[in-house]
Amino acid sequence: MDIASPRACRDAVEQCVNEFGGLDILVNVAGKHQMRRTESMSDADWEQDVAVNLNGPFFLCRAALPRLLERGGNIVNVSSIAGVEGQAYSAGYCAAKHGLIGLTRALAVEYTADRLRVNAVCPGGMLTPQIEQFSAPDNPNYDLIMRTASPRGMMQPLDVANVIAFLASDAAAAIHGAVYRVDNGKGAG
Repeated sequence: MDIASPRACRDAVEQCVNEFGGLDILVNVAGKHQMRRTESMSDADWEQDVAVNLNGPFFLCRAALPRLLERGGNIVNVSSIAGVEGQAYSAGYCAAKHGLIGLTRALAVEYTADRLRVNAVCPGGMLTPQIEQFSAPDNPNYDLIMRTASPRGMMQPLDVANVIAFLASDAAAAIHGAVYRVDNGKGAG
């Protein structure tokens, strides 16, 4: 699926509705992180960071909202700690992830009176397959990558998935408009 395509996002929502009979939860988890010095970023690099990390989630939210409102659903946007703090060599990614938090809060305010919840999680350093391929100590980006980890180390994807599952559950019925750092304590001090 091309997350940056409004049509592909609409089609994906309709496919889910047709296959499952409705839509209760949207989790915007797609992301792409390109590490470059800002002066060496091409226009295409910038546009891709924004297209994948901000435009795509917006297109999916917009397409899903009518279906979610029918059933009292919820949206969980996956931002990043880069969405709440700066990261070197990540201008496009940081800008887009900050924007995704803004989108989350705007939707939360806009739909406060409706049966819809909108929240975001901001994962820190996490051992995904993409990170594992770049996290060898001899990699030139190793130090930058390790800065996203807490002193407790890198998290596993399941650590973040558990928070997303909680926010998507009825146990989180009173949580709306929240932005949670899931960073293994990195932001604590």
